[in-house]
Amino acid sequence: MKLQTETQKIKKGLIKSILLHFRLKKVAKALVRGASKSKAASAEILYSLPGVFSMSIVYGLQKVRLIKEADELRIMDTSEKAKNLLTLELRDERILSELSSHEVTWQKAISEHRISFVGKTRFLTCLMRVAAEADRVVCSESKYDALYGKKEKEDA
Repeated sequence: MKLQTETQKIKKGLIKSILLHFRLKKVAKALVRGASKSKAASAEILYSLPGVFSMSIVYGLQKVRLIKEADELRIMDTSEKAKNLLTLELRDERILSELSSHEVTWQKAISEHRISFVGKTRFLTCLMRVAAEADRVVCSESKYDALYGKKEKEDA
């Protein structure tokens, strides 16, 4: 009895698709982690977003969905269903790594047209405030100042 083995080649598109999904999930995890660490971001999520809120972050054919639970965001399981109230579409591949490593702010990416959105503007502005407060907690003070500009001088 002769044993034959057969090798199967995985298409490059499938590998790239899997890698893009993990990079997109890394962006979502950075947002979730920062929002859970910051009390101001948690309060913003609790009081500014509706009771049932879900959103998607999309790049190409890959999608990661987030949902609000009380005062925090979390990544939705694939089996969960909720109506999307906000969809953020990332337009270039480089923005994935820049957002997850806090090299660029969400506001700057939107103003440079690297991110587009579908949904109500008030949900987007709330998410931008959450991201800014999350960056304040997650990033060092010097990195935060470099991202958002120098601190305003306080009058004595």
